[in-house]
Amino acid sequence: MTANNTPAFQVQPNPFDSANCSPTDPATPHFDVMIVAIADGSVHTVDPTVTPNTWNMACMPNDGGVLGSDW
Repeated sequence: MTANNTPAFQVQPNPFDSANCSPTDPATPHFDVMIVAIADGSVHTVDPTVTPNTWNMACMPNDGGVLGSDW
């Protein structure tokens, strides 16, 4: 789960800089989107401004939560 006080995912982290890259957090090599695959077989892009709460609900679809308008 992504903490509420951190970005939902890392954008272009340097994998050799342990101070700025967490190997356990989601990351994208793109500077402006995270590309995600959805269970229905579609592929979508997610903006880095998505809130951690919306990101977490999207990653756990069986929690019964409603995705935010930033999805």
